[in-house]
Amino acid sequence: MHSPLNPAVAAKLDDFRARRRRLIVTRGICAALFTAASALIGVAVLDWLLFLPHSIRWILSGCVYAGVVWVVWSTCLRLIWRIPSATEMAHWVESTEPNLREELVAAVELGSPESERPWHSIAFRRVLQDDVADKMNDVDIGVLLPWALIHRWVHVALVATILLLVLFCIPGLHFGQRVTRALLPLASVQRVSLTKIEILSPSPADTAVAQGDEIDVIVRIGGPTADGDVTLETSTDGGPSVRVPMSPVPGSMR
Repeated sequence: MHSPLNPAVAAKLDDFRARRRRLIVTRGICAALFTAASALIGVAVLDWLLFLPHSIRWILSGCVYAGVVWVVWSTCLRLIWRIPSATEMAHWVESTEPNLREELVAAVELGSPESERPWHSIAFRRVLQDDVADKMNDVDIGVLLPWALIHRWVHVALVATILLLVLFCIPGLHFGQRVTRALLPLASVQRVSLTKIEILSPSPADTAVAQGDEIDVIVRIGGPTADGDVTLETSTDGGPSVRVPMSPVPGSMR
């Protein structure tokens, strides 16, 4: 006659399995938030400091996505992909609860139908099951698996997310546009420029003129970086480019 696993023990193991899963999923979410926020800030800063070719932007954005996927897999998905058996759960509980050493695993194994043998004592099985059940009633799963196990992941994810939100709120930084360029490298999102250039003459700027005629080029420059020297660069098909320094118009505000 088979002596099944005591329901109280089975319920505790189920609670342990469910809490372990919640901790792993929470850790995976925090790791994803930290990785995504850190990587996006890094790519946005590079895009701000350097003039990145489209191919480099695509590679960097691909690294962001690949990094997030790898972190989620390594910290979360690979651990919950396979549901652990009751024996594995019992081993994990025993490793953190000294009072159950060598008893919980024995109770789980003896409670399995595969373990039944003709010479096994049913009374002994029941006594062991009842004794382990009494001890398991005093076990607090929250103590065995406290949230403190993943508090570092929660803290770094929170800091990275707050930093990301703060950068979004800084006026003039255009951080949303920079992040969009990092997230969607194939989208037609222009690079953020702090210097604003407005062509005043010729108007319209694509006016056709006769070959050899001289034209005045007048531009208005604004922004925090508008106090430096201004150079006009022109080029023709198949010819070298020509750089001509421009002079400020008297009385202008650049």
